[in-house]
Amino acid sequence: MFLKRWRVVFFLALVVLPQIAFPQADSLATKRLSLLISPQHLLLRGYHLDLEKHLRSSKRHSLLFSARVYAGSTRFADFFTTRKEEAQDFSYVKGAGAEVQHRIYFRKFNQQTYSAKYIAYGFSFHRFNIDFEKEGWIQERAEDGLLYYQFKYHTFTEQINRWGALVLYGTQEGFFSGRVLLDSNIGLGYNYSSTTSDYHAPRFNRNLFDYGNSGLYLYLGLKLGVVLLTK
Repeated sequence: MFLKRWRVVFFLALVVLPQIAFPQADSLATKRLSLLISPQHLLLRGYHLDLEKHLRSSKRHSLLFSARVYAGSTRFADFFTTRKEEAQDFSYVKGAGAEVQHRIYFRKFNQQTYSAKYIAYGFSFHRFNIDFEKEGWIQERAEDGLLYYQFKYHTFTEQINRWGALVLYGTQEGFFSGRVLLDSNIGLGYNYSSTTSDYHAPRFNRNLFDYGNSGLYLYLGLKLGVVLLTK
């Protein structure tokens, strides 16, 4: 039910909102509000919705707020780790997060090509709960009332808090008179993650694709969007 609700939200973002945006004026103003999504994060069962607002005080600055929800299997992340060699453990991620970016465009949007380049920096926080079935040690109370360790299949939970920062260089291109957006960027990021688990060791911190990754990484981003409001 939770996942279905978010699929409905994405349907509205992709289908309904462009219908709201398209009837507006042909000239694309710099003071505007845009909605974007990140399709590549769907592979990690992440649903990202971004709002970018160009600031009234400056035609070259904007703030972007990204709300994120995660729900689904971890199999894509598993494929890039040694977990792919293990028996299916039916791991399932649920989580949420947010990111804030400050973007600085090199100039106003080109009214002929509807494009502009920018640099940006941002900060993020995510919290994940990952349930997985695995053989491991658990405590169970026996008939004598004492706790004993048993090695058996059990549903374990790994909880991850992840803080991040990044710097980006990107280009935002407009199509259909600038109302449909293609936003691409490249940059460097740093994540710091803290993990707690009732399994004997963390399992989701293997590399940059993993939910509990820590360290530097190269970021390649792609967003699709529509302009909602112009002024």
